[in-house]
Amino acid sequence: MNINAISSVNSYSANYSNQNKVAFKGRIGDQFVGKLERGMEVKVSDILGEVKGTFGLKSEKVEDVIESLINKIKSLNSEKISSANALNEAKQQIYKFPEEKTKAVNDARSEIIEAYESRIKKYADETLTAKQEAKKAKEFAEKFEPMSKVKSIEELDVILPEQAIKVADEVIENRVAANKSMFEFLMTGKGQEEALKQMERNNILLKARIDGIEEIPAVKSKIEEVNKHYLHVMYPIDRTINMIKNALKGAPNGNYILSSKIQENVKKNAMALLTPLSNKQQFNGIENITKNLDEAIKEVIKFHKDLPKGIERIRRQNSGAEIIENKLSYDPHATCVAVKLSNGQKVERSFEDVAYLGQYY
Repeated sequence: MNINAISSVNSYSANYSNQNKVAFKGRIGDQFVGKLERGMEVKVSDILGEVKGTFGLKSEKVEDVIESLINKIKSLNSEKISSANALNEAKQQIYKFPEEKTKAVNDARSEIIEAYESRIKKYADETLTAKQEAKKAKEFAEKFEPMSKVKSIEELDVILPEQAIKVADEVIENRVAANKSMFEFLMTGKGQEEALKQMERNNILLKARIDGIEEIPAVKSKIEEVNKHYLHVMYPIDRTINMIKNALKGAPNGNYILSSKIQENVKKNAMALLTPLSNKQQFNGIENITKNLDEAIKEVIKFHKDLPKGIERIRRQNSGAEIIENKLSYDPHATCVAVKLSNGQKVERSFEDVAYLGQYY
């Protein structure tokens, strides 16, 4: 065999192999790699079309190699895109974090402040309520305090006849002052001194009756005179309610009782005087006292509605006559309305009588 010939063949094969190795270097390789990096579609046939020479290549192997290369580049490119997206998303989260943090802090701060303010308001309301209740209790106690000066029936010693007559005269003499004092207290909660003195006098007279002193003729006659002004009312509670009625009927501004708000205040002040007089007996119990007071106030309201009607009726019945009204007596049973006729005759009527006429006008 010709050794030189074999060497020549081997040399040719080696040169052929070296000339047809595909390294994707240079212009063609850069072209396809650039396309792949940009995400453009690259087909194997396109690459083969560029790399096939005169003698050709083993297309299956080249295809397999190129396809693996393409897939790898695509995979790397996809990872790059995913990484970029992840990076962008992370950046956005980082950018949003201060805002979310601020919002979270503000929300938390708002909740804490809201809860704190709610607690403060609750404590403030409770404190205010407590202060108001304490103030009411103090005011109510102050109203009851004057009653401690009035002696109850049980605290009084034996009443002598001379003392009973003297006290009866004082009741008559001071009835107007007592009614005036009672009216001031009912309206303002003050000025009750004369009314309390009268209440104590009434207790003394009741004690005289209980002890049988009233059976003495001189005492009985004087107490009968007292009863004309109190309509034969005996018990302290009833006499006090009678004083309340007379004060509200006879006062110049007694018709203020027509106001529902003033009615409430009058009842509250009246109960401050009446409650200490109560006891466990049914007719002197708080429930019965309240009922009697309500009836008395209704009577007073009716009185002040009927009184103007009665005066107008007298005017119509005595045309041309002079009507004189005395509104300063604080005693509705006293002479309060005088009709002076043209012939000089004078007719006098009490407010009670005039109010009674007004019922039928």
